[in-house]
Amino acid sequence: MRLPKMGLIGLAALAALAMPPRILAASDADICEKQSGDVAIAACSRAIATGRYHGRDLAILYDNRGVEYVKKRDLDRAFADYNEALRIDSKFPSAYNNRGDAWRTRGDLEKALTDLNRAIELDPRHANAYYNRGLVWEARHELQRALADFKRFTELAPSDPDGPQAVARVTGELSRK
Repeated sequence: MRLPKMGLIGLAALAALAMPPRILAASDADICEKQSGDVAIAACSRAIATGRYHGRDLAILYDNRGVEYVKKRDLDRAFADYNEALRIDSKFPSAYNNRGDAWRTRGDLEKALTDLNRAIELDPRHANAYYNRGLVWEARHELQRALADFKRFTELAPSDPDGPQAVARVTGELSRK
């Protein structure tokens, strides 16, 4: 027995309506990227453990987890993750940027500059690397260099209020000298 074409479409539509809706769960990689704190760390760890991710995708998971460890002030784990991200993908600017900022947080401004310079070398449009390097220059009291990096950050990320605030702060420091 053949059903007319419209009959098949109608049956398919009826079957679709009768099925319970399927809620798509976010993948651990998505949670790792979009959430924060322990939720993100656990999701990153699960995604890494699956063995499904390789290359830049795997490096991103380690980098994202490293960011969350920095927020928790667990710099040793953060450095381990940034180092692993860079072992996997030695040309990953975000991992250099994030590790550089972690070095700044730890107070090792030379290592911070090395990593931030590498991030900018790999991606001259990496806005956050300019901002973080500006913070290093500011900490070293190299205010002209800080100002140049904060201005470049503002050009690359015009809607981020941190840029104009940093430019104003450093300009104010320079005017007092």
